[in-house]
Amino acid sequence: MLYASAWLPGGGESRRSLGHRDRERAIREGAALLKARSRIEARGAFPGAPLTLADLFARYGREARTLPDGSLKTDAYLRHITATGQALAKCFGPDCVVEDLRPDRIHAYVVWRRNGGLTGKPVGGNTIQRDLGMFKAVLNWACQRYEGQHPLLTGHVMQNFRIPGEKD
Repeated sequence: MLYASAWLPGGGESRRSLGHRDRERAIREGAALLKARSRIEARGAFPGAPLTLADLFARYGREARTLPDGSLKTDAYLRHITATGQALAKCFGPDCVVEDLRPDRIHAYVVWRRNGGLTGKPVGGNTIQRDLGMFKAVLNWACQRYEGQHPLLTGHVMQNFRIPGEKD
């Protein structure tokens, strides 16, 4: 059996069986696939580089300056966006790909933050709730923000994550 293998941006290698053993046919099909892919890439239908935490919070701070009702966000809110982005970047690294985050890593952030991972001082549940609420808002925004024909994110780790309540 012959296989076709392709590298997908942000997704790694994809390998599929061609369903036959005819070498000439496989070469023709591969050439047709490359031709079609180059046409699609020329139209900009494939998403670009993976979205990192630093890029996500920088874009949100620049582009999401109004609330759904059209009013401007306050300076305090914009500072909180920056602070949350910095805290997440310190925990996960600024080059952390947002789509690679999993619920266990979010839980690790909660533990890290509660134990004073950012400033050396332990924080309470309300602070963690605000951080995670802001992160969820930024991720929701990215799912609704389009670049060409594709959203910045198609889904995110916080969709089904329950933000812990205050137990202090």
